[in-house]
Amino acid sequence: MKRAIVLYILLTFVYAADSSPAVKVDPVYEEIKLAAIESGIPDYFIRKAFSSDSIQIHAEIPERFARPYEKQTWAEYKKLFVTGARIKKGTVFYNEHQEDLKKAARHYGVDPYLILSIIGVESNYGSHHKEFSVFNSLYTQIAVMPQRARWAKKEMVEFLTYCYK
Repeated sequence: MKRAIVLYILLTFVYAADSSPAVKVDPVYEEIKLAAIESGIPDYFIRKAFSSDSIQIHAEIPERFARPYEKQTWAEYKKLFVTGARIKKGTVFYNEHQEDLKKAARHYGVDPYLILSIIGVESNYGSHHKEFSVFNSLYTQIAVMPQRARWAKKEMVEFLTYCYK
């Protein structure tokens, strides 16, 4: 298997060297391709994912990581997450998804309110899910954030595996 992978890599370089200068090589694709293939994702699927016109690097993502809100004091941090509006949203979300939350809580052995709290922090109960796609968020971190690239590469492979399945 290792010989096949090495041969594949060598052939990739040979054909890449012969290709026209108009062909654009995506460095993020090149960084995760081998790990993705080793995870069982076919090359055609990876190429298709990385050939989308919707791929973009979001400058706002590194900016947000540069000034994390989590470094604030609890008094400041609490102002963002413990508000009347969020409590109301959490109550509505809990009432609408109570059975799913309890099912997940039983499955993972955690309190359903802990799951509810994580959903509130990570997505404001589903309202912050469209700003950046998962793919573009990870792509941005791999492409321009060396301190997060290793983690983001693993997450990208997991995300592609999930999408493929």
